[in-house]
Amino acid sequence: MIVTEPFRLIRNAIDYCKYNRKYLIVILAAIFILQIIPNVFSFPITLRAIYLSISLISFTGYGLCVIQDIINDGKQLPRFQLKKVLTLGIKGIVVMLVYLFIQLIATGIISQLLSFPEFELEEMILNFSHTIHELLNHNPIHSTIFLVTGVIITYVTVFFMEIGLGMLADGEPFKNSFNLKLIKHKIDIIGWKDYGIEYSMVVTSIVILTAISNIFADFTILTVIVNFLIFIIEFVAMGVIYKKIR
Repeated sequence: MIVTEPFRLIRNAIDYCKYNRKYLIVILAAIFILQIIPNVFSFPITLRAIYLSISLISFTGYGLCVIQDIINDGKQLPRFQLKKVLTLGIKGIVVMLVYLFIQLIATGIISQLLSFPEFELEEMILNFSHTIHELLNHNPIHSTIFLVTGVIITYVTVFFMEIGLGMLADGEPFKNSFNLKLIKHKIDIIGWKDYGIEYSMVVTSIVILTAISNIFADFTILTVIVNFLIFIIEFVAMGVIYKKIR
């Protein structure tokens, strides 16, 4: 049932993480340490930027390793192989930036035309009260056009980006991640409607976990656990979706 699907995704992510509990503890401990380092030590702005960039590349690269593991029928968190993680991470960041830039330009144009602030779908959902306020204080026709058009743009760019990342994780040439015709063909095989439903369930799962994370905002280790689970859900879902067209 669609109503229970987000909870199934969360459960599957938990099972995937805890298959090797010792390794899970090591990863969570590493993330916890990486998170508190900037708060304990006063880094110059340049070093802080480098530190954050390396962290982002590492997380992205490891996420692609998770996709690869799922595609290959893996059942547990993959080992952290530095060279592989950094290589995939750099390529993955480029792919994400290109598609997110396209999304930003498209939604920015719509926002300007309808006098709305620029938005990102998940951010709109997570800040729902602010979103409702914005929508109610605008022309209802403009609000409807803005919401529908914005969601369509976001979904389409995310679909292309996720398939591009899946291709990258599956070992296809880097340039294929930007082959829109090839990616569209793969999405056609999955089915745009089915992909839309699955992505919506992932977003719903993230919203649920984010709400839980906010409850435990003062407990750093619990926040780390929930945020890591959100991270795993996103990349496991990408792997499951891409596996259908492999």
